Amino acid sequence: MQPGLFKLRAALHGLTFIQSGMIVGLGAGSTAILAVRGLGEKLAQGELRDIRGIPCSRQIEAEARRVGIPLTTLEDDPVNHDITFQLDIYADDGYHTVESFLGDPDNS
Repeated sequence: MQPGLFKLRAALHGLTFIQSGMIVGLGAGSTAILAVRGLGEKLAQGELRDIRGIPCSRQIEAEARRVGIPLTTLEDDPVNHDITFQLDIYADDGYHTVESFLGDPDNS
């Protein structure tokens, strides 16, 4: 399987943990971009509502705005975000392992 497919699978898996009303740390990097796009799609289709995202980079912020994710900041919501994207792909001995971690920010 190509690395791009692993990234997409990790992003889509991460989205399964998001519930309406959550404040979501949006992560950084190419896999987080895929998750942000998927989250924007779920909001647009009405599958999720009342989501606010905390971007971790200007690239993520721009993509979140482009796909219609309402944003907030750590200053406005310092300890109240519910979940954070950390979506990575690791290669070990020629095999790819997808890690899709979404966690409580106090326990990461």
